[in-house]
Amino acid sequence: MIIMQQNREIWDKKIQKIWLIWKENCPFCKKNIDKEEKKLILKETDFWEIRYNKYPYSWIKDHLLAFPKRHIEFTKDLNEKELVDFKNVSTFINNYFKEKEYFSFVRESFTGRSIAHLHYHYLPWNIHSSDFEKILNKN
Repeated sequence: MIIMQQNREIWDKKIQKIWLIWKENCPFCKKNIDKEEKKLILKETDFWEIRYNKYPYSWIKDHLLAFPKRHIEFTKDLNEKELVDFKNVSTFINNYFKEKEYFSFVRESFTGRSIAHLHYHYLPWNIHSSDFEKILNKN
């Protein structure tokens, strides 16, 4: 069983005194991750990692994250190999959600972000747009 937090309150408490987590403390760049966190990893490609979000938005099951293994902050900073390998991320995500609808987003500015490491969110589409707006405004 994969252990995920039921809400983002724990994450909010973790970062409440920090405006943004930079490279020095980046949770995506940690070299030594514990057993529980390893269980969150769904897929690794040459240049990307896909995992369950340890602190998913509100009540959302299957909130996935994809991020480059190299620490970068913006999509424009992806190199050619990372961009080509992103196709493997897309293929995995499509296979993961199968026939279910899903959507993705990335925040390219620092506003509203909590981690300064490029990461894409993938969420099941069974969320109504009004719910999504509430989620983003809260988180």
